[in-house]
Order: sequence, then C-alpha cells, then structure tokens
Amino acid sequence: MYYKLNEDGSISQCSFAECFGTDNSVISTRYKELRISTIFLRTNHDWALLGPPLFFETMIFKGTEALDYMMRYSTYEEAIAGHEEAIDWVKYHFGQ
Repeated sequence: MYYKLNEDGSISQCSFAECFGTDNSVISTRYKELRISTIFLRTNHDWALLGPPLFFETMIFKGTEALDYMMRYSTYEEAIAGHEEAIDWVKYHFGQ
C-alpha cells in the first residue's frame, strides 16, 4: 500500500503513480555544515506491523553522508516535533 501526505497533514491511500510523482520532503533545516531532513516515506515502515504505522523519518546529514541519527514517526505532528528535537540534538552535539 502507498500513501500520500495531504496539505492538512492527514494521510490517505493512493496508487503508485499518485504517490511517487510528488516531493516527499516535509521540512529541511541547515545548521552549520549539517542538514536536518524530515520526509514522508509513502509506505508504512513498521515492517513487523507491531505498532502504529511509521510514515515519517528524520535524519541528519553532513554533505551526502548520513550521521548516526534516524527517528521515525506516525503522524505529521510527531514528525514536526521530532524535527525540532533533532535540531536541538545537533546544537547540543555540534555547539551553538
């Protein structure tokens, strides 16, 4: 199953063609030489299906290299809050 992120932050099912023809970036923030990126994954990344669906992911990059930080979230609201937490993490570990 494929999903799309609607303008209001809700998620709905869609066909492959409907889902993969659009940008999946939710928010991206630059801090010094780092980029904090939160995206909509378009599929449920809770592969074991043991918890709530995981549709969003935040990662931190230095250039094209991903740092050892990755968090996933179920809702748009959680993803935005998680993105802010990742910014705080970067500031703590890389100095303000």
